[in-house]
Amino acid sequence: MAVSKCADSIPLHRQARLLIGTGIPTYTSTLCDIFHRDASLLNPIAKRILQKIKESEYINANETRIGVQDGTTAYVWNFSTDKYVGHFFNQTRSEETPKAILGDSIGFLQVDQYSEYNQVTTLVKRNRVGCLAHMRRKLFEAKDVAPKDCKWMLEQIRELYIVEYDAAEANVLRGEQHLALRKGRSQSTVNDIKKWLEQNENRWGPKNKMGRAVR
Repeated sequence: MAVSKCADSIPLHRQARLLIGTGIPTYTSTLCDIFHRDASLLNPIAKRILQKIKESEYINANETRIGVQDGTTAYVWNFSTDKYVGHFFNQTRSEETPKAILGDSIGFLQVDQYSEYNQVTTLVKRNRVGCLAHMRRKLFEAKDVAPKDCKWMLEQIRELYIVEYDAAEANVLRGEQHLALRKGRSQSTVNDIKKWLEQNENRWGPKNKMGRAVR
């Protein structure tokens, strides 16, 4: 029942109707009680997963806005590593969630530019790692402002993505061969991107779409 609701998006009232259709008299309220009991029993495991995530060197994080029944908005914060995925519900999008989950842990945190991660990405905590997907999106949105420049930058990002696809196809992800691919093929592309950004950082105004992409 819990898997059907959370993984397959089948609400409890629909599950109740399905059970009734098979001849099993069921109330939605009964399923709700069972669901809450499931959550209580699984809570220690959920906490342990978040603890293991905190102990990991590399973490990817994001927050997803969801609607709540009372008409307000809440957020499901998502934290993942190569081994674990953890979710944390909070009614706010404030810094209190990353501080509570990550605390003073060290390592790398890959996130977007959202400022509420600043408290856990300091010189003595985690290194903040940028996201090429977010960078690419900003450039794609600025194509009408600087088509030639955007085309060149998007091609460079494409080259980096090709290296990752090649690593996956060769089944060498996260290994020494993967690192060698990045050093041999990706590093020069990253250097070219960095050089271009430094040379063009003042070419467009701060409110210009291309200016925002470069920043």
